[in-house]
Amino acid sequence: MIRRLIKWMIYLLLGVVLLIVVAILSMDSIVRALTEKRIRDTTGMDVKIGKLSVGLASPGLTIEDFVLYNTSEFGGGPLVNMPELRLIIDSEAARAGKLKFTLVRLNLAEVSVVTDKKGRINLDQLKEIQAAENKKSGKTNQVGNFEFAGVDTLNVTLGRARFINLADPRLNRDVKFGIDHQVFKDIKTMLDLETVAYALAMRSGASFLLTPPGKPIPKPAPAPRVTNAPSNVISAEAPALPRRK
Repeated sequence: MIRRLIKWMIYLLLGVVLLIVVAILSMDSIVRALTEKRIRDTTGMDVKIGKLSVGLASPGLTIEDFVLYNTSEFGGGPLVNMPELRLIIDSEAARAGKLKFTLVRLNLAEVSVVTDKKGRINLDQLKEIQAAENKKSGKTNQVGNFEFAGVDTLNVTLGRARFINLADPRLNRDVKFGIDHQVFKDIKTMLDLETVAYALAMRSGASFLLTPPGKPIPKPAPAPRVTNAPSNVISAEAPALPRRK
């Protein structure tokens, strides 16, 4: 169950980043409304973006108050509530057809994992989008038309996950991650990214995922400092970054 959830989260974040990056790399997406329309047309999901700023001097993007909504069969409520996503792209790598970020700062306040009455899970929709892109390119290390080439600095804040079962509300659960500005350095591959996700899950106390459905969720024990990241991925506690002006 832990592995399955982590893969869902990876596909969710990759799906959202894919849609945003594909949007900002085309000229018609600088306008916020057109970006919303592109995401809506691609996913069939409604979306709201509070603020979108595209860097002109350097290839960067800041999105604030991003909310992606579930489709009606999954209740229509928020799927992703993301107060901030800051992306700075390595322009030299981009010219070589590679997508490398010098900085990704992600503040994910809430993600809702919804199971509908037929047993389908909402995150599978975004998983299918990424799988379709992989099939087109024949590569799994691919984001749109670009080969994923890593992240120099990843700064992650995670709020909570809501697990909602529309067929049996007794299975609903609400889990707080409590991750505040966790920093990872020198992420090279998708495998590194998955390892980071596991480290974050363990740091937040992933034992709740082993709780049988319908049972009370035990309070997770304090998680140890993350030290078991891959050799090329360095994790460290970081103070809150100043808000970008």
